[in-house]
Amino acid sequence: IRKEIGQSMGKLQPSVESMVVPKYASKEIKTLKPGTDVNIITLRQDGTVISADDKKKEAIVQVGIMKMSLPYKSLKLIAKKEKNTVTKTTRQVINSKSGSVERKVDLRGMNLEEATMAVEKYLDDACMAGHEEVTIIHGIGTGILKKGMTELLKKNPHVKSMRPGQYGEGGAGVTIVTVK
Repeated sequence: IRKEIGQSMGKLQPSVESMVVPKYASKEIKTLKPGTDVNIITLRQDGTVISADDKKKEAIVQVGIMKMSLPYKSLKLIAKKEKNTVTKTTRQVINSKSGSVERKVDLRGMNLEEATMAVEKYLDDACMAGHEEVTIIHGIGTGILKKGMTELLKKNPHVKSMRPGQYGEGGAGVTIVTVK
């Protein structure tokens, strides 16, 4: 019985060759260099070529922690991803922002909702302009703006740190923000 089960199991398991070499290979690769990123067609995994033999048309490919020796026809080259480059128009926007963004924003007279929108936009602009430290003028008043700005600044991704103003900076009526 064991012999019969062993033979039937052998028929059920696909051979390693069928798992690694696809029936319909993509555009055949002629040469590969170490460090090239490839996709293993049958496994649907990306890997990096460690070494390649152009005569045998075989490459050793690392996928995660595994290294496999695979024929070229089971591999597909991965198109290189474009680098994030700053375009000319983006650079123009950054340059125009850096000259026009002041180092302070005055919120006195605004309600909390208006001040929140103004500060969020201002911090985006200040970050883009490259300012390292900015002043938010909220005044003393009833303390609602100061409390609201403190909560907002704690959650804002552009804020590295914040502190109350000192004597000569505006005292309790301002918050000094270090921008990321």
